[in-house]
Formats: sequence, structure tokens, C-alpha cells
Amino acid sequence: MGELKKYEMRRLEARDIVPMVNILSKIGMNELSTCIRWDEVNRLRKSFTGDEKEDSEGVKDEPWVIGATVALDITNKVLENLPSCMDDVFLLLSNVTGLKKTEIETMDFETFTELVIEFVKKEEFRGFIGVVLKLLK
Repeated sequence: MGELKKYEMRRLEARDIVPMVNILSKIGMNELSTCIRWDEVNRLRKSFTGDEKEDSEGVKDEPWVIGATVALDITNKVLENLPSCMDDVFLLLSNVTGLKKTEIETMDFETFTELVIEFVKKEEFRGFIGVVLKLLK
């Protein structure tokens, strides 16, 4: 296993929208909409309003579960489509971390995957995706 590199991720800003839109356009809005499991999101949403207090295993759902479910689905879709948007992903992550693009490109797989997951878990990213998802409903 490679050595984990240290990096810090800054807050997402307006200048990050263009690379994010480029990535989403290469993935395709239809692809993005299919990665959201609306039935699961709605089931979890009901559990928070009191309609369902527990899931099928009797474990109480927590509010972060919806965000984690959507983030995982989006991460999976980005990784599946990485060949078509690889340069854009590397550039965006480089801009957000301050690392050189070549440092992102040569990261070991574990560190790169953790970086992508950390990125999609950012509050600003969730807000951006929330706006995009309104267009898909």
C-alpha cells in the first residue's frame, strides 16, 4: 500500500462550479439522476418524520444516512465515469487541495478514493448537488 499523502481541502467556491459542471456534463445528467435511489431517499425521509422509526433490521436511521447514501451513489458514478472526465476531476481536486495535478494523478488508489469521497461529502458539494437535483425532479 502506498504512503498516504497529507492534504487539506479548502471550502468550495464559485470558481469551482465550472469544473464541476464540466464533470457532470461528461457523466451526463441522466446518469446522475439514475444514481439517486429516490425510493431509498424517500424511505429514509419518512423515517425522520416519524412515519418509520426503524429500518427492517430494527436500527434507528440517523439524519446523515440520506447524505451518505447520495454521496456514495454519486462517488460511485464519478468513479465509473472517470475515464471520460478524468482530467476535469484531477484539475478540480488539484484546485481544491492546492496539490499539483500530477500529484493527484499519481496518488495511490486508496488515497485518491478517499479524496473523492471527502470531496463529495463536503457541505458545499451537497448544496450544489441539491440544486442540481431540483432540476432532475
